[in-house]
Amino acid sequence: MDGDEESRQCRPAVTTVGFVTLRLTLFFLGIPSLNVGPLHPMAVKAVKIDQGGGGPVTIKVAFTNLKIYGIPQSSVVSFG
Repeated sequence: MDGDEESRQCRPAVTTVGFVTLRLTLFFLGIPSLNVGPLHPMAVKAVKIDQGGGGPVTIKVAFTNLKIYGIPQSSVVSFG
């Protein structure tokens, strides 16, 4: 195996380690230099859901002072 091929095989592991380190830092420590707090648990001041109007069921709820747990174990299934 030549040096280039060996380098290509090692790159994904380095990228994964970097991503895992970034993920752990962001979730559990935040980024104090950017004034970003930890994301685990995620603190949310308020969530309001007001869905209804055209159908037989209307939902109107408001949550305050939430803490959301389990984000580091989650994954994005679709976006958009």
